[in-house]
Amino acid sequence: MRVWRWIPTILLLLLLVLPAFPPLISYVLQEGLKAGGFKGSWSGVGGYLLTGIHANDAKISGNGIKVEAGQVRVSYSLLSLARKELPLRISAKDGVAAINWDTIIPSKPPGPSGALKLRVDEFRLENVQVSINQGKRFPIPTMKASISGQGPDYNVGVELPEGKATASVRRTGREFEAWDIRATADARAARYWYNGVEAGTIKGHWIINSKGIRGDNQISGGIVRFPGPITATDVAG
Repeated sequence: MRVWRWIPTILLLLLLVLPAFPPLISYVLQEGLKAGGFKGSWSGVGGYLLTGIHANDAKISGNGIKVEAGQVRVSYSLLSLARKELPLRISAKDGVAAINWDTIIPSKPPGPSGALKLRVDEFRLENVQVSINQGKRFPIPTMKASISGQGPDYNVGVELPEGKATASVRRTGREFEAWDIRATADARAARYWYNGVEAGTIKGHWIINSKGIRGDNQISGGIVRFPGPITATDVAG
């Protein structure tokens, strides 16, 4: 008879311990990635399913993104489920990422959210190098970027085939489908679009979303070579 008295306590302990059980964490993480169109692998997992989890030596790919990181952490508050949403705080450190630009920016505006809305409130990068492939739908060259920040604002340093740029980037979409970018760049970075650009500084403000890229650019101290040959110096505007 005394054993039955302990059953509620044992069940309670199981409920408290089970969310920290690594095989269960790994299963939930795998299924969560699958639901979002991703797949992944890792050397180990930890955390607590009710508050947040992490994966070590993680490799995650899908939706035009590939990430290899020493550690990826995801934290959240399940209390938000009462509002039919789940805000996420994601961090990745010590790794590399590759982005397929034409895939990550959808060709159509996102449809209405489902019964549960996932929202990334914070996306922190530490010591993560990013490479972005040449775009076809969006005319951009292959580039390498160093990104820091926790979102929605990021500081970005970019190395293009010719020239460098620095930018402040704000995520303006529900997820990652829209961006507001303010950048300063060596004008030679524009040689991808016109190879007659020889020197100068470009400052730009661009809006990127499913409708394409639109924005304004200003150049100062520019030197541009035209066919002829004709060379224009001190170009500004």
